[in-house]
Amino acid sequence: MFRSLIRPSTCVRCLINRIQYNSTNKSEIDPGKIFIRKDVQDLLINITGFDLSRIFRIRNNKNLDRIVYKYLTDKQLKEEQEKTIERGRAKLQMPPVLPEAKENIEILEKDEMLNGFSSSKHLFMDISLGIPIRDRLIVARDIDGTLRTATLDEKRRMRQIYFPIVGRELIMPKMFEDEHLEKILERGDYEFILDRACTQFEPDDGDYIRVTHRTYEHIDQTNSYDVLRSTRHFGPMTFYFVWFKKIDRLMNDMIRRNL
Repeated sequence: MFRSLIRPSTCVRCLINRIQYNSTNKSEIDPGKIFIRKDVQDLLINITGFDLSRIFRIRNNKNLDRIVYKYLTDKQLKEEQEKTIERGRAKLQMPPVLPEAKENIEILEKDEMLNGFSSSKHLFMDISLGIPIRDRLIVARDIDGTLRTATLDEKRRMRQIYFPIVGRELIMPKMFEDEHLEKILERGDYEFILDRACTQFEPDDGDYIRVTHRTYEHIDQTNSYDVLRSTRHFGPMTFYFVWFKKIDRLMNDMIRRNL
């Protein structure tokens, strides 16, 4: 297990001091801009921990690679260890924290001659090469002839149709509905929920924010923080607790564990 000379509990105190905001105007501040600051990222990385046995633990029995044994010199062994550390750091890359995306529909044209031209609306997407997916123009022609920019849901569906992400479904899985989500939370499958949410949603999706925040709250209620240590989700969870001034229980847990 690799550990910084600075104790994680000390890093939490530093994080609290670094995240400065006026609680009365909190909704006007973008938490993402604070989250990506280098000083904040460094503190969150230290708080997360770096236990290789946890990072590379087997999470399921599917698609297991065949075990390969190698005879290595001391130099080769050191190189392999360094590669393992780099792979571990890559696995701990934290998902971003972003404010919830807001609907911003712009009417581009109203053509009465196209009123009733079809029984359903038409969606159009720019599929030119070299354009980031989130920057592609997506517009809709409604049945009354109105040409407008697409809604958030229409954009999400069109992106998944033209540029599908493996594991992401067009329709939100039922596991993310409140009724089913609570049952999974009761089982303590926190990392599974958060990993699945990262695949299914964009980080500024309202459902992503709802699911992750509810998961953090359940972890806080059950003192199950250790489940997420040395995972990519521990940093965002800690940031959430600090941002909303709910860090006391996590701090107590760190002190109790002498972290």
